[in-house]
Amino acid sequence: MKRLLLALFLLLSACSKGGSHPGQPGTTNVTPLSKEETQSLVSNLRLGNDVSLTSPIPPAPGCADFVKQLEGSFEPGTLQVPEDWDHPESSGKIDVFYYVRKARTEAGRNRPPVVFYNGGPGSDSHGSAALLDSKDFSQDVDFIFIDQRGTGCSSQFPSDKNEATVQRLKAWGSRGIVGDSEAVRKHLYGNRKWRAFGQSFGGFVVHRYLEVSPEGLDRGIAHGASLMSDAADWLVERIRSQKRVGDSYFEKFPNDREIIKMAQREIHPDHCWESGDTKACGPMVLDSLTIMLGFQSQWPSLHSIIKSLRNLDGSLNTKTLELVVQRLVFGVYGSGGLAGNVISKMELAPGYDDYSGCVEVMKRLREAGENPDAYEINECRLLGGMKSPYPELVKNVSAQPISLPKLVERLSAPSAPLFYLFSGQQDVFVPYATFDEEVRTLGSLVRYKSFPLSGHEGFYSEEEVTNSVVQP
Repeated sequence: MKRLLLALFLLLSACSKGGSHPGQPGTTNVTPLSKEETQSLVSNLRLGNDVSLTSPIPPAPGCADFVKQLEGSFEPGTLQVPEDWDHPESSGKIDVFYYVRKARTEAGRNRPPVVFYNGGPGSDSHGSAALLDSKDFSQDVDFIFIDQRGTGCSSQFPSDKNEATVQRLKAWGSRGIVGDSEAVRKHLYGNRKWRAFGQSFGGFVVHRYLEVSPEGLDRGIAHGASLMSDAADWLVERIRSQKRVGDSYFEKFPNDREIIKMAQREIHPDHCWESGDTKACGPMVLDSLTIMLGFQSQWPSLHSIIKSLRNLDGSLNTKTLELVVQRLVFGVYGSGGLAGNVISKMELAPGYDDYSGCVEVMKRLREAGENPDAYEINECRLLGGMKSPYPELVKNVSAQPISLPKLVERLSAPSAPLFYLFSGQQDVFVPYATFDEEVRTLGSLVRYKSFPLSGHEGFYSEEEVTNSVVQP
């Protein structure tokens, strides 16, 4: 028992160094998570695995160990592809890692193969592969996983923080991923079509695939990814959904609302935490809890974390707060790096970086008569308040939105692939309200279903989603 208590004390003490009490002005330096710890944490959050802030994070295995783990179940491979598919002859080359799990029956091998795209951007496929491979439906067809360029065992994102890197990274978004996918498809299956199945950012990749290379697809299946013509309105609905789902959460755990308010009062607005070149100040660090609110499977873990923010005497538990800052503020929200910021401004919220997007969101909500400053959890307070070099670096990155008119054109063709689209009504990251424009525009060209009880994790928990992946 003494050894356990000592280990816990060391874990808690390792989160930060220097600085003053959070109730006073000052700056605390936060020890960053390793890349492997970050990947493991993000994967567990997204896949609904129990997350305890007081437990050590088992780091994700390195590539050599991961490939060894695949033996007997998957067939791994690496393809060399152009870094820039728009200029393949003059472009440098990068490696794209993929792995295939063959269907267990001959009938399954005769069905269209399925390629899966995980969320991100900037996350590898390994956690999603382990989860999906444990589901019966994935055994019925060939299932292919790709470490999207920049992640996992594929070539890593260029990392220098300068304008030249920003320009290079414009080729590392969904267009590049689709180009890589077509190369993998032709290498594995020749002219045979496959099905593209994606969740979150992976769902945006599916949209891009339908837009630029529909000839390679038998069908596209996207969960938790939507298109709107006004990116700021898309972000507004994201914050509104956090209020709506947050209210549902606090109905289930009513005492947590007062604990959050207590913690917000106790954190001095001029107390800051720094990790590398990123800084977050004041009560907004608690808005990082949004990452757990968006997955109903994480609500018990979220409740445990919020409960532990209050000591028995009613005061703020600073040890829990430091872990929230280390693991959620910097380990999750601060982990995207330059690549994540470039891709987000190009595709996820076209034309907006986190700061400018959230300033516009808060403005529009107030103009609509709403009071976003009073929301218990509001992701835009965090994203709009974090200080980093990325907004300045990506200021000249232009939007590259997926075109709804082009999708209509592609899906109207005689040989067009089928398109299945899904949302969860408890999803605070890609809320179901953001699907209205796309569904209305596509009409009969899309098969759409919104699930009332699931969130961002519905891609593996809703039977209609999994049926669309493997059934004729």
